[in-house]
Amino acid sequence: MTDDFFVARPVEKNPSRGRRWVIGLVVAIVLLVLGIVALIAGDGIARNIAEDVVKTQVEQKLPETVEADVDVSIEGDWVIVQLLSGTLERVVLSDDAAVIDGVPMGLEVTASRVPTDIEQPVGRVDAVATLDEDALNSFVEMPGNDPTLQFGDGTLAYEDGTALFGLRISYLLRVIPEAAGTSLVFTPDSAEVTTDLGTIDLQSVLDLIVGDAPVTVCVANYLPEGAQLTGLEVAPDAAELSLGISDVVLDGALLDSRGTCG
Repeated sequence: MTDDFFVARPVEKNPSRGRRWVIGLVVAIVLLVLGIVALIAGDGIARNIAEDVVKTQVEQKLPETVEADVDVSIEGDWVIVQLLSGTLERVVLSDDAAVIDGVPMGLEVTASRVPTDIEQPVGRVDAVATLDEDALNSFVEMPGNDPTLQFGDGTLAYEDGTALFGLRISYLLRVIPEAAGTSLVFTPDSAEVTTDLGTIDLQSVLDLIVGDAPVTVCVANYLPEGAQLTGLEVAPDAAELSLGISDVVLDGALLDSRGTCG
C-alpha cells in the first residue's frame, strides 16, 4: 500500500450520463408536441366528419316547402369531447340562398346544446332571416289596402289613402318596426301627403287620420309553431328578421309546422 492511497482524489464525472439526460428531455418534449399536433389534427378530422353528418341529416329532414344547401359549422372546443358527452355546444347552419314557402332569403340558424341523439330536443335555436322587400311583403299583410312596405334606414314606409269629406287623401307613412312575440309592431314616425290637392293645408287632417297609435300585424301563421320573434332590423337594402325557440326537436315537422293568429 502506498502513502497516497488515502489521499482524496476528485470524482470523475460521466459525461455520457449528462448527455443522455438532455437527449431524453428533448425526446420527451418532441413526443409531447407530436402528441398535441396529432390530437389537434384528429379533432379537426372528427369535426369535419361530424359537420358532414349533420349536413346530411339536416338536408334529409327538410320538408318540401324548404330548399337549402346548408353549410354546417360545429363550434366550441374539442369536438371529440363534445361527441363523447353526447351534446354539441353550438351548431351553426347557414345558406345565403334558401327558399322557404317559395320565398328566397338568406338564413342562419344557431342551435345551442344540441344532443347527438337527434330525437332529443335542442336547448335553444336562434335564427336570422335576411329578406328583401318582396320577401318581407310576402310575410306581412298590412291592414286596410295591404300597402307595400318599402325599406328605409331603420324605418319602413308605405303609401295608403282614405276618403275624407269627399276628398281622396293619399299619404306616405313612415313607421318604426319592432318584433313582439308572434307579431310585428309598426309605430308611426312621420307622414306626408303624396297627392297634389292644391293649397289646402291637410297636415292637421293627416295627423288626425294617421295618429300615433302603433299598428300590430300578426305573422304567427308564417312562423314555426312555438317560435317567437326577437328582432327586426331594417336597412335600405335588406331587413333582418330574428326569431328564437327553446327545447325543440329539430326535424322536418318543426319547419313544416305553423303557428296561428288569434
